Parts: sequence; structure tokens; C-alpha cells
Amino acid sequence: GSACEQWWSSGGSVGCGSMRRVAGSAAANSAAAAFDRSQFDHAVKVLGVAVKARDLGEVIRDLKAWTLRFRTAKNVVAVEGKPDERVLLFDPEQVRTEGDLREKLKDQPQLLERVTSALLRTEEHQVTVGYRELTAEAVLRRLIPESVCEIPSSFEMIGHVAHLNLRDDCLPYKHIIGQVILDKNSAIRTVVNKTGTISNEFRTFPMEIIAGEDDLEVEVREYGALFRFNFAKVYWNSRLQDEHKRLVDRFKAGQVVVDAFCGVGPFAIPAAQRGCVVHASDLNPESYAALIRNLSLNKLSDKVCASNEDARKFIRNTLLEERVTADHFIMNLPATALEFLDAFRGAFPPDLFRSTLQSPPAEDGEAAEPANKRARHGSGQHPLPWVHCYCFSNAENARADIIKRAESALGGSLDDATAEVRLVRNVAPNKNMYCLHFTVPSSIAFAISSAAQAEEP
Repeated sequence: GSACEQWWSSGGSVGCGSMRRVAGSAAANSAAAAFDRSQFDHAVKVLGVAVKARDLGEVIRDLKAWTLRFRTAKNVVAVEGKPDERVLLFDPEQVRTEGDLREKLKDQPQLLERVTSALLRTEEHQVTVGYRELTAEAVLRRLIPESVCEIPSSFEMIGHVAHLNLRDDCLPYKHIIGQVILDKNSAIRTVVNKTGTISNEFRTFPMEIIAGEDDLEVEVREYGALFRFNFAKVYWNSRLQDEHKRLVDRFKAGQVVVDAFCGVGPFAIPAAQRGCVVHASDLNPESYAALIRNLSLNKLSDKVCASNEDARKFIRNTLLEERVTADHFIMNLPATALEFLDAFRGAFPPDLFRSTLQSPPAEDGEAAEPANKRARHGSGQHPLPWVHCYCFSNAENARADIIKRAESALGGSLDDATAEVRLVRNVAPNKNMYCLHFTVPSSIAFAISSAAQAEEP
């Protein structure tokens, strides 16, 4: 199934983290199954239009937009003692009386005449509506006391898994909430609730199964790419699906893309599919293993060079040891990625990359720039790369805050005219996710290392 955010009101009805399993999810399922779904049954009065059986098909075609669509009730019923007649039932939210029907058709006189000629009579019918016709939100408002101030309104969907982040006041009802989600969404087989925050270097978080199957091996498709992984063991955020595409659309076939926090491949794989040469690494062994599998699934094993190492080491090795002439660096670790920008300082071989700006020579009588401030100048042919660094900020002036933090890590200034700070999404009240796009300045790319400075007289 596709990975997307699901709103309960559209649930097909009307109107290496820590994984805590609830007794193999059996306890969760038994607790949730205990509530009586028949308590939601109630009678609804609807309008019925009697027509000859021979005219039914044409009448349904003309009036289909307003007919009854309850799962538990048919919109056509037989007439006792009159086998040549049928009664067509209407949605009570749209048509309650014959006058309502005529109002719907007033701008279509030919259609109104045709329907009127086929109509034998109107009559009131009663149908039973129950649990299946209600939205998840409507069910939960009946099951959870009003003292619980906020009914959860949405969840993230990862393959067949629904991921919730329930408030504390909803936790006593978590199994009921999980079961209702299962009932209302046929594509979901497992419901989990986040029980803590991301607090480890692998970006995973503790969760528990609150309903459904004990199965977190998921399959997700994004814009033509296929991903399989264990949701409890790796980082994945379905809400970034459009962002993955938005960034990859910046790349051109033949460019070299380096992904320093690649996870299971949501940037690396579509970039390779686009025709880019990709180098990708993640510190989490589970993410690395899933990346290798996903490359095979997408027939890209020979298009991506994958590794399992620390991002700083990976960046410097890629540039200095492997001498990769990169066009783009992706740094998707919003909590701390800005701190890793120091890896770029002095990491670009000057015989491969060219300077963007040349520092002017010192004028007569002007002191030469100190060695620790000087930078070599690149004489190579390849332009310095773009860096796409994701981060969080709650500052009123997010651009100033993010650029200041980036420059602190880089040890130098960014070109304010080309640096872009783009809002990605709102994560929480007063907390937004951004992407900082910039080309690496020559003064940082070719900065003389501490070791080289020590050798100078």
C-alpha cells in the first residue's frame, strides 16, 4: 500500500527502537473486541421512489448521485405483492422529500420530465444504520468520555501499519482506538502507538502494538520506488513522501549525489532511478541492511555505492580518499545534521574542484591573512557541490537562526545571496522542519587543515 497520512473521517465510511508487544498483541485484540458494535444500531427514515421494474435502470442512472449508499442497506427494495415494481431509496443527507428531488433537477427540465413520468409514487422507508456506517471519529466520540478533550484525528500509515502518537488522556482507551482504526481501514492490519521520543543515534523510537497483527515488516511504494523494512528498527517518515520527490527533482541524470544519513533509501533510490550516481551511508546496521535489500528490489544494486558508517567519516572519506566529485550532498538528520557540516571544512581536493571566488591578494603594506584563515584555491574542473541540510528551528527568524548555526559548524560564512532556507513542514507547535540549501564556499572547501597549518613556518 502507499504511504500516506490517513484522516479517520475518510475511512471508507459516511460523514532499532524499543518495541513493546502487548502479549503478542492478543491482549490488545481481546480488549478491543469486547465493545459491543450493536450499540450503534439505529433507525433512519429515508425517501423512497416507486417505479416500474423496467424503468429502474434508467432512473438509477439519472439519480445515482443522490441514492442511498449505506453499507448495511440496499438502495433498491422490492414491493410486496407487486413484482413489477421497485423502490429506489435516497440518501437522507441529500434528499428527504419529493420537493428536494425536484429542486435537484430544476435546472435539467428534460431529466425532470423523464423522472416524473417514471415515478409512480413516493413513500417513506426505514433502514437500520449501524457501526459500519459511522466514521472512526463518530464511533470514538460515542465510546470515549467527553472528559477526554481531544479525540485523535489522524495517523501516519506505513504499509499495513498505522502509527499513532496518542495523548496521555487517550491512553486508557488505546486498544479501543486501535480496533476502530482496524475496522474502518481495510488496508491496515497493525496499529502501533509511539511510547517515547527519538532518543538514539539510529533515529528509532519506542512503540507498542495496540491492535491487530504482530507484524512490523512493511512494504511501501513512493513514486515508483519500492521499500521493505521493519518499522520498529529503522527511521521512516511517510509525511516526507512529497519532500523526497521535491528534492530529487532538483537532480539531473549523471550527477553524483552523496546521502550521508540515507536510512532505507527514500532519497538514494529515487535519485538512482533518475540516473544519478549515488553514494549512500547510514550508521544504523538495520537501515543499511534494508537499503541493500531495497536496492536489489529496485534493480539498482550496481547504481548505488552503499556503506554503514558515521556521517562525518563517510563525507570526508568520500571526498578525500575516494575523491568523488560530488554535485549534491543530502543531510537528512534534522535534529543534529547542522552539527555535521564541519566535515566539509578542508575536505575538497583542490586539484578536483574549482574555487567559486578567489580571495584578492594582499595590498602593499596590508598584513597577509593569517594561516588559520587562509584557504587554498581549487584549480580543478568540478564545481563545488550543493548541500541540502535538514534541520529544526523554533526561532521567530528561522533563516537567521539556521544560517548562524550552519556557519558556526562550518567555521566560515555562507553566501547570503545563494543560501536558501525552505520550510518543509510543521512538526509540532512552535517547531518547524526546514531545509538549508547552499553551495559549499571556497573558503570552507579548501580551508587549510590544522595539520597543514602546523607544518607552516
